[in-house]
Amino acid sequence: MKTKIFISNIIYIFYSLIFFIFTQESLSQQNSFLLKGKEYRFITDKWYSFFNGVQGSELDPTRLIVRLKNRGKVEDLNFSNMNLDGVASCSDRFLSGYYVSKIPPTLNPFASARRLEQTNLFDVLEFDLICELTANPNDQYFPNQWNLTKLGMPIAWDIS
Repeated sequence: MKTKIFISNIIYIFYSLIFFIFTQESLSQQNSFLLKGKEYRFITDKWYSFFNGVQGSELDPTRLIVRLKNRGKVEDLNFSNMNLDGVASCSDRFLSGYYVSKIPPTLNPFASARRLEQTNLFDVLEFDLICELTANPNDQYFPNQWNLTKLGMPIAWDIS
């Protein structure tokens, strides 16, 4: 009995490893991806958002920002019924019903996002971006806008 369990665990690990390698190879061979009108491109071993042909921030392919059309709770969804075992909400509900969902490394993030898009349950579905926070705005005219400093905007921008 223990031998059968050991062998079945070895087989499971082997197939999981093959699946992981296959999804990573297919992911790196893909150059661009559209999701709900948003474009993502693969450049030099990383994925980036693009808007009107201009490169934006790097994205985290394991995290999706989602919002249900009916503004329901993402925690109530059964992702296993969608053949997305391991996908789960990893955040509390944000304003207006936004959530961050985590995609496990065993799943292809783009195939998972496409499957979620095809359910037609979401009005917002996009990859989370890795943004760089700066203490000073990058507006070249900021020094000329005395009112922004007087209103305390640089401090507010550091908060949100």
